[in-house]
Amino acid sequence: MSAKNCNWFLQTTALISVLLSVSTLSAQSQSDLSRSGQWRIAGQDVPTFHNDRARSGIQRRETSLTPSNVNTNLFGKLRSFGVDADVYAQPLYISKYKMADGKLHNVLFVATAHDSVYAFDADGNNPADGHLWRVSLLGRGETYVSFEDVNTTDIKPAIGVVGTPVITRSNGTLYVVAKSKTSGRNPVFKQRLHALNLADGTEKLHGPKLIQATLPGTGDGGSTVSFDPLLNNQRCALLLSPVRQWGSATGDTRNDRTSDVFITWASHGDNGQYHGWVLIYNGANISQQTGAWVDTPNGSQGGIWMSAGGLSADTNGSIYGASGNGTFDGDTGGSDFSSTLFKLNVTSSGVSLADWFTPFNQLSLSLGDQDFGVGGAPLMLPDQKGPIPHLMLTADKSGQIYLLNRDNLGHFNAVENPDVQDFSDGGFPVHSNLVFFNNALYLAPDGGPLEQFAFNPKTGKFDPSTTAVSDHTFGCTGCVDGQGSNFTISANGAENGIVWAIDYTAFGTGPAVLYAFDAANVANELYDSRQAGTRDRAAVAVKFTAPTVANGNVYIGGRNAVTVYGLLTTAPAVTTASKLPAPNANGSVAVRLNSTDKNPDVPLLNRSSTR
Repeated sequence: MSAKNCNWFLQTTALISVLLSVSTLSAQSQSDLSRSGQWRIAGQDVPTFHNDRARSGIQRRETSLTPSNVNTNLFGKLRSFGVDADVYAQPLYISKYKMADGKLHNVLFVATAHDSVYAFDADGNNPADGHLWRVSLLGRGETYVSFEDVNTTDIKPAIGVVGTPVITRSNGTLYVVAKSKTSGRNPVFKQRLHALNLADGTEKLHGPKLIQATLPGTGDGGSTVSFDPLLNNQRCALLLSPVRQWGSATGDTRNDRTSDVFITWASHGDNGQYHGWVLIYNGANISQQTGAWVDTPNGSQGGIWMSAGGLSADTNGSIYGASGNGTFDGDTGGSDFSSTLFKLNVTSSGVSLADWFTPFNQLSLSLGDQDFGVGGAPLMLPDQKGPIPHLMLTADKSGQIYLLNRDNLGHFNAVENPDVQDFSDGGFPVHSNLVFFNNALYLAPDGGPLEQFAFNPKTGKFDPSTTAVSDHTFGCTGCVDGQGSNFTISANGAENGIVWAIDYTAFGTGPAVLYAFDAANVANELYDSRQAGTRDRAAVAVKFTAPTVANGNVYIGGRNAVTVYGLLTTAPAVTTASKLPAPNANGSVAVRLNSTDKNPDVPLLNRSSTR
């Protein structure tokens, strides 16, 4: 081959390699990938609450929605999907999935408070009955639970599926917990874990499984404490996390590359003698409970609800959660850990407390009903190059934000917090999840604006003063039903960031309001669903629900419907073919060749490059 032809061949080969790499990097770059490769998010899939196991709350592959086209002239309500009850759980999205009709669909999965699960064609191409499938999770002679059964109006009128399910695309399963009762004067209350086939909604993996647990402890007046299906509120999102890393790290024999389903419980309105529970089930066979942990075995309370967030997992497979008000004696060697951020270690022998952090004013927080950990799911920050590489965030109800070293949480100090940093959001109460994007922290507290705090990668700390705030305030300070906002961010890699927030102040009485803000400066409101009069009106609001952004659409749950927003006219998509996408939460960029493969969980080629 001549030198000229050789150069042409080498240049062409390099160009093909770059095009293949860039196209597939874009398809996978922003997924929450564990180092073991157990968690891969295909396309713009949203298989779990706040997008991934790190609970980032970021859709990083949105190429249609930009700050320039999200406005009342180009963006608005497209359609609604009707359902049978309130949608508290975040709608989940799976792209290009082969359903029972043999066709590929972009699918939106919706769970309701009447214990129903729906699968919709997310683009509106549904059959005559309005959905691809619908299943009821109620047993024979059963109905959903009423707010009157639990003596509180926190969730009203019905309590069925409340916690967000979780999906694994690799084996085509949706895991969900349903609460029900038998009919009649003396109802029997039940909670069950279900594993549903994504294609048709049928039960699989030896489900459903009746949820039961008993552990040693004196908190209930005897020698054991037991799970109570009436008192315990399954408010948090489910987590699906692989167990392979834990086996490798500990020499444990359970090294089978499976994933476990992690479920947590709190209470209904602090009623009764309750505890915070974590139960774990084998994701390949949900009839097998693989672990159980209770945070106040010798005391009471300690509910794990985290403003409807869920347990988080880091890239090493460690599990994190936070408990609310209740008994605490961890500082004196006890076993009760309310008002605590906890780190769990899981092996085939069960689950145990590996590390923890409790604020120095735990007692006053607890006595004042200022739940620690209501800043949503503990938020894993991307690996840092500063003094502490592995950071995480949480908040308490009083508005204090905590930055923690997840390799050394610090336990308890009665004088000052053994954390990396803590600072106030300005005195606003918090009932919402946090999001970290492009070295900024975002928070929408009760009765306060959407806030933006800058992070300094060199010092590994935040500027405690806001860099920007929105004009709009969410909810109201101290009100019962209008608390803050569980929001999300869409972006194309690190560009075109938009904060999508739902104002659900009118919980149960009036429509939710969808807001969009420029993530670069949240003082710049791009859109809200009231601007066009009634044109973009959403369903009646339900609290703590989070928006789902995928494929140019925004989905928000409400009373008896999911409202769908998107571009009203066709707009050109933003291309990323000329640039390398931003790294994922691990600081890596993963490569895959075929983004249209029917099983995108199994890559044809998997390489990573750390910047």
